[in-house]
Amino acid sequence: MALVSAVTALTCSVLTLSAISCDRFTAIMYPFHARITKQRTGGVLASVWLISAAVASPLLMYTTPYTVQWTDVRLTYCGESWPQRVVFDEATGVCVARSASKQLYYTAVTVALFFVPVFVMSSAYALILHALWRERHPGEANANNTLLYTRAKRKVK
Repeated sequence: MALVSAVTALTCSVLTLSAISCDRFTAIMYPFHARITKQRTGGVLASVWLISAAVASPLLMYTTPYTVQWTDVRLTYCGESWPQRVVFDEATGVCVARSASKQLYYTAVTVALFFVPVFVMSSAYALILHALWRERHPGEANANNTLLYTRAKRKVK
């Protein structure tokens, strides 16, 4: 159960950070179109938790308790028990247990919870930086404004 809680917390954290970066992107790039409402915020939070529960759900099916009995201590822990297929590896001459479903799950989790959020967050913040750097700040001098101010001045004699 600890593994399921850890995966759920990790997924919530990553998805929340991605949602925050998307929210900041929308608020900065489209300030007049950003409509943050309680319903939208609640929907995003509910989606984050539902997706997190869905990501952790395979671990509920493939986690089993194991017990190790020592002389005076009994140790019980939860471990993963994915379906395996035993194949003979001709290169090493040894039978190897492989779990295609475990490999598929962890590959999908790695892509969905690391590579995609890193791409989304870095893209959002890079576009924000680009937009803020190219924008002129109020009061910033430029050649056109200086020329207009110079022409507008009148000498009073």
